[in-house]
Amino acid sequence: MLGKVSRARFGGTPSNHRLQATVGGLGGAGPARRAFAHRALTGALAALENCMKKPFQRVSPSTSVMQFVFKISLKRRRRASRTLALRGDQTLDHLHEAIFQAFDRSDPHLYSFYMPKRPQRGTHPGTKVREYTAPEGYEGPDPFGGQVTYDAARVRLDALGLKVGQRFEYLFDFGDSWEHEISVEAIGPAHGTVGYPQLIESRGASPRQYESSGDQGDDGG
Repeated sequence: MLGKVSRARFGGTPSNHRLQATVGGLGGAGPARRAFAHRALTGALAALENCMKKPFQRVSPSTSVMQFVFKISLKRRRRASRTLALRGDQTLDHLHEAIFQAFDRSDPHLYSFYMPKRPQRGTHPGTKVREYTAPEGYEGPDPFGGQVTYDAARVRLDALGLKVGQRFEYLFDFGDSWEHEISVEAIGPAHGTVGYPQLIESRGASPRQYESSGDQGDDGG
């Protein structure tokens, strides 16, 4: 463990006695050389003494990666929620995978994140909605300039401009339509010693993905 620099390691506190002995060791050197050596050693010993008076601090690796904490709630079952932490250099596809596991799901389907909300019947045509969809379902930009869609696997969390308190929506399985509301609970520096994603809190039992085994769809949606 790093602590304060030991004075004993450096032979104790520098003294004028040691300085004089060192300069005296120049023997028959002329006055000018002895004066130059005296000034040089005086400066070096003063700098060493100044360092020895200060604690030697452990320096943590610098990082610009942030941690994002999300609370994910089922819209039709508010008592079921999960709180997850992810690194900013992870993507929305990583967030999807974390939600999938946190709610104990087993059968994969397509999904989309909507910011701020999923378009509904009656939504004003001028409302700007960004959709981030599963890479398997991404078909590129809309050639007609309609709703803006992105590949969720290519969008990092720290590129979204998220703010604490912001809400957006997540739809899993376009057939059964599992709708979720996501809120940004906290943003701060990521911890370098832990793995992400992290499940921070789990409330309520996970509803069954299907009411019965015969209800599973085969269209991948």
